[in-house]
Amino acid sequence: MTKRSFRFARNMSWGAVGQFLAAAANLVIIPYLVRSLGNQDYGLYILLFAMAGYLGLASLCASGAAVKFSAACAADTPCATRRATRT
Repeated sequence: MTKRSFRFARNMSWGAVGQFLAAAANLVIIPYLVRSLGNQDYGLYILLFAMAGYLGLASLCASGAAVKFSAACAADTPCATRRATRT
């Protein structure tokens, strides 16, 4: 196994562990939230978080692009500076 494929497998494993821990936490937290908030308030809570998730998708990864172009401008390459200011 090459170093790159080992890193890929390791990162995939940590991602799967993170997903499993999030699912386990939800299985513990959700009954408590439903019991303390009630059905209607819990439904509103879920709806608000779903809307926040869709708004996060609406950014279209603009924050990643801003970081990339800011780094290119900090590198002070003329071509990158022109591209960053043109957008």
